[in-house]
Amino acid sequence: MKENPQRKTENEFIPEIKNGLIDIDGNTYETVLIGTQTWMAENLKVTHYRNGDEIPFPLTNNGWCCDENGDYDPLNETGQYGFIDYDPQNLEIYGNHYNWFAVDDYRGVCPEGWHVPTDDEWTILITYLDEDANPEGIGAQSYIAGGKMKSTGTLEGEDGLWYAPNVGATNESGFTGLPAGDRIYGSGAFSVMHGYGDFWSSTGASGVQDSNAYSRYLYHLNPHVYRGMYEKNYGFSIRCLANDYILGDINGDEILNVLDIVLMINMILSDEYSVVADVNGDNIVNILDVVQLVNIILIEDDTPIYSNNPDMNGQFLDAVLINRNPDCRAYTMDANDGDYGSSLILDISNGINDAVSDVHIDLVIANNWNPSNFDYDSVTEINDPEFATHCRMISNMIPNHNFGVEVTGPNGDGWIHAIDHTDIEVTYIPVDPIRTNTSTDTPRNPPNYDFDGILLNGVGISMDSGFCYNPGVITGPQSLQTNEAGNTSGCGPQNSWFELPAYTIWNPGAENMAAVFDSYFGHGYEGTYHYHALTHPLQEDSDQSQPPSNGDGSPVIGFAADGFPIYGHWFIDSNNQLVRAESGYETYNSNSRTPIETALHGTPPTPWDIENNPDDFESDFGLEMGRYEEDWYFAGTGNLDECNGAYDVNGDYGYYITDKYPFTPPCTFGVRDPSFSKESPTLP
Repeated sequence: MKENPQRKTENEFIPEIKNGLIDIDGNTYETVLIGTQTWMAENLKVTHYRNGDEIPFPLTNNGWCCDENGDYDPLNETGQYGFIDYDPQNLEIYGNHYNWFAVDDYRGVCPEGWHVPTDDEWTILITYLDEDANPEGIGAQSYIAGGKMKSTGTLEGEDGLWYAPNVGATNESGFTGLPAGDRIYGSGAFSVMHGYGDFWSSTGASGVQDSNAYSRYLYHLNPHVYRGMYEKNYGFSIRCLANDYILGDINGDEILNVLDIVLMINMILSDEYSVVADVNGDNIVNILDVVQLVNIILIEDDTPIYSNNPDMNGQFLDAVLINRNPDCRAYTMDANDGDYGSSLILDISNGINDAVSDVHIDLVIANNWNPSNFDYDSVTEINDPEFATHCRMISNMIPNHNFGVEVTGPNGDGWIHAIDHTDIEVTYIPVDPIRTNTSTDTPRNPPNYDFDGILLNGVGISMDSGFCYNPGVITGPQSLQTNEAGNTSGCGPQNSWFELPAYTIWNPGAENMAAVFDSYFGHGYEGTYHYHALTHPLQEDSDQSQPPSNGDGSPVIGFAADGFPIYGHWFIDSNNQLVRAESGYETYNSNSRTPIETALHGTPPTPWDIENNPDDFESDFGLEMGRYEEDWYFAGTGNLDECNGAYDVNGDYGYYITDKYPFTPPCTFGVRDPSFSKESPTLP
């Protein structure tokens, strides 16, 4: 598959430089989005028009400037090109110089889907970079935009191509303007190399100056960008500009239909890349783009079914939002090639701005596996998914979103500042999980740092864990009670009351919970960032309330410790109906807790509650039913079992996210893989 790799530069605009544009000669070009325009970030090198006809290449100065008789002819309307001093090294660096007639030729000098910018389109660029730019007149159009467009460094400093001083050059736009100079219209000689960068527009002058055309040029002695008007037989550089387009409109007829699907498939088979075909914006044209395009056509809308969650750092994990395959092997074979890392993540709690998410999924065979003793030394890598026993996830546990916002502990201390950003965890996900008839409660406060599951962004989930009340106070047989679902309650041998982590979904002002979790209900108290409830780390926000527009269920967002997949809020049930996942848990009928319950479970408020909110607690604890885990029992009223699981229309079992208790799977029906039991990192 043809990929369009990207890199970022550290500057104000953070331009996204892509490499995938190919001209008819096979030259490839970097491109950059600046405002609403996509520009070449290199000078044009092509030697043929788009139809394959050669552009004339005069070998002498006379051939460039003059007619067939050798006489200077300013209106010789033959397109021509050349490169500086006919030195191939200069061609590679600076591209070709073209006269304006090559620019204006009907056969087209730019690649398909691109054109030489008009004078007005140049002005759009300049005014985007400088809101005070002068859109009219000849001369300095902007006093600062040129610096944002020039490549950095100098010849003298041996770190650039411009003469010193290269005033104001930052290249923060990513345009990377080069000092290729020009080719003089009268003599055909190349001049002002290293001092100027000159670029044609496609707009010719009119009237008495119809032998001229508009251009833009940069200068090493200042950060200006100039609007010029020069003889059409001058030789200037060309920067092509992408045509306005509709994503998925491969044939450019402004209609999205089956013809575009066919053309996209042909591109995939031919290993071609086009920004128009890259519907999901992941810099690769593959089957995921076909799926997106089909979805767009079906809903007669140009909005993708799953657009990027604004909290997900751009184009991260589009495959996750589409892939419905419950087998973790699917993610090692998809367009991301198992690589789900993302960059430029900010740990807001302590100001770390260079934390980089790193997570990769591959296939392994694990011999001698059993639930209590996984012989990790026996693990071998394999490329054949048919023989894989596990998917191996290697992650540094840094999420795909900024994290740690307003996270403080009860004493005002930070609960996330001790994150070890170099900690690497390895988790093995069984590819053929076996469902039993007996559920196993997810452990609370286990001796080891256990995950109950892991998302595809590599971040662990502690699904049945949160604040416990009065630890060390309650003693006796009541310390461990069994609820109606058969789950053992209590956060340890000395406590049973437990406040729901996801309670803050209902009441963001809840003092205890909002203080220690960020907006994703995650923190890093144990030294590794992890979630305590699943809201939207890897879901489209609309998935929580609206069914997927394509009529399919929610995508896989992670896997439980037993290997079964975790989905969003929607699935196609055994009756082939798209339904919302509904928990089968209900609160006890009483609106308050009884003295019997108090006797069995003790008094739930923590010292933190009592100290800070002494008036909130009455004999019934003064808190509504449903705040504590012990307020709920499994009534079987929903379409999920006691572990928030269900079989879909294909007979595949999985767990689902719900918007009421238990929100996430409180138990599992499969055998937990021992690799989900982690040791907390050693902190400094």
